[in-house]
Amino acid sequence: NKDHLLSYSLIPISEEEPDRDVLERYEVIQLFLKESKSFGAQRSASEAKASAIALDNLSRNAGYPDVIRLKWEMEARKMEEVLHLLEPMAIEEIEVKLAIDENGRAEIAVAKNGKALKSLPSKYNKHPYVATLKETVSSLRDQFKRAKAEFEKCMEAESSFTHTELANLMRNPT
Repeated sequence: NKDHLLSYSLIPISEEEPDRDVLERYEVIQLFLKESKSFGAQRSASEAKASAIALDNLSRNAGYPDVIRLKWEMEARKMEEVLHLLEPMAIEEIEVKLAIDENGRAEIAVAKNGKALKSLPSKYNKHPYVATLKETVSSLRDQFKRAKAEFEKCMEAESSFTHTELANLMRNPT
């Protein structure tokens, strides 16, 4: 519901875990926006506008100077949460891990006896860790699309970034 989404972004931020609270709200707004694309053009446009307003409200509520700064900070935090998945995990005779190529695209890397496999054997598809990896890959692909669109908007608007903001952007491989 658009009204709930707009209200959710205006609720005062938790004082115990403000960073976690802002990230959770950001993820809810992004999920709402993603799901809105499955509806008709008019509803999709209306919900996209509501999402933009909710992000703007959240950025002001969380103390960011603008929505762009909020988005980049949240995307960097989301990446920090999945860094542990870049380490290989042994599942029976294979090792699986999250891999990010030089272009920033995420995928699942699989190795057996030190040799890279082209794909994940189907018997591991339902393993809980593999399911987590698949969900993370999907999330990172969505993040990649959002980041690309945001970079284009920043370039068109000739936005400037501080040294700290650029350093944070450079830490994110997607």
